[in-house]
Amino acid sequence: MPLTAGVEVKPITISATGWKPLSVVNKSAQAAAVPGHMDPEMVQRKVKAALNKMTPDNFDKISDQILAIAGQSKNEQDGRTLRQVIQLTFEKATDEAHWASMYAKFCKRMLETMSPEIRDENITDKQGKVVSGGALFRKYLLNRCQEEFERGWKVDLPKPKEGKAGEAELMSDEYYIAAAAKRRGLGLVQFIGELYKLGMLTERIMHECIRKLLEFQGVPDEAEIESLTKLLRTIGGNLDSTEKGRACMDVYFTRMKSIIELPELPSRLKFMLMDIVDLRRANWASKEDNKGPKTLEEVRAEAEAAAAQKAAENARQSQRGAPGGRPPVGRGDARNFSGYNQAVTNQVGMDDLRRLKGSASRPSSQNVSFGPTSMFNSRSSSGRRLAPGGSFGRGGEDSGASSRTGTPPVRDRDSVAHTNAFGLLADTGDHPGSPPSTAASPALAKASLDTAANSEEKKET
Repeated sequence: MPLTAGVEVKPITISATGWKPLSVVNKSAQAAAVPGHMDPEMVQRKVKAALNKMTPDNFDKISDQILAIAGQSKNEQDGRTLRQVIQLTFEKATDEAHWASMYAKFCKRMLETMSPEIRDENITDKQGKVVSGGALFRKYLLNRCQEEFERGWKVDLPKPKEGKAGEAELMSDEYYIAAAAKRRGLGLVQFIGELYKLGMLTERIMHECIRKLLEFQGVPDEAEIESLTKLLRTIGGNLDSTEKGRACMDVYFTRMKSIIELPELPSRLKFMLMDIVDLRRANWASKEDNKGPKTLEEVRAEAEAAAAQKAAENARQSQRGAPGGRPPVGRGDARNFSGYNQAVTNQVGMDDLRRLKGSASRPSSQNVSFGPTSMFNSRSSSGRRLAPGGSFGRGGEDSGASSRTGTPPVRDRDSVAHTNAFGLLADTGDHPGSPPSTAASPALAKASLDTAANSEEKKET
């Protein structure tokens, strides 16, 4: 090559710290170790992935997978893999407090199914025997919970300042670190309470935790009050169910009431303590309590119950009707306002037509009027309402009244009225035996009068 002409080329030397594919590293480590034994890095990856997938529906399947990984501690002298599994489960439970009950249930299953072959030669009991099996698991878990609880957590969240600089400080790295510490501290308290409810921790340990949170001088810290209220919400009902626990709870709440009366106590902490006092007064029954994760069947059952309750409520409202006794208005309902008014209008129209048909079949001495024939004019020029025939009777009375009594209406010759729609329909002469209409148009009315005048002249001649 032109660029390497005359240059000595040496082969690439492979260093001990050079990069290697992960598959090659795992194969070499497995070949050097016991067959089927995973290294700590692989255990970390697999257990984390399994805990992320764990739900109440696949709890048994995922638990068996993690227990199979923890079972390789049979070939270890220090229980390294078991401690690693407990550590990952503990971190997951404290960081996700909503799932604390499920992770506590998983710890309960690990305790019950732990093989006695798993042992740690560095841990011995009072008799000097090596601890193994379920006792070893319990000791690992209790030591971890005690260390984290005694360490505690402090509220070091930066307070926002005015302006954009305060917003930047609120979203800084220190803010998220302090928020994560607070979240894990409250999650630890709830996880401890869930372990106690499953019988993995004794009642004495719970009373020691509450006393530690109540033993302070002066104004309490925010972390102590929040941890106390979280713990009492989780196990308060269980401690209050026994006679010994009730006596201790009376002492705790007396101390809490004295804390509430402190004038320097912030309002937020005061209201948190008052909520716990009210919760005990209500026998620890609250709709806002965290029930933990649910299975798909439980979620589906709750959704169906809510839908049935809503349907029953709608049915009761439809039976009662709208306010004021009116029928409910709805699409497709025969009693809605538009359909109801239309039915009433049609019924009134048919009744008027029948009455006008009967009056048209009888002889009438009504005078013919030559007013406007607009079918929308239902009032005379004087503002009085016209009769169905289109004019007023004698003395300004409604001629429709006389037609209802069977007496033909009588009109003044000088009265000029408007014909309405019902009058035009009644005088069409379509019915058998009815005289031809002369009020349909002024031209027809004038022709009929001229014919009548000619006949009178012939009679006189």
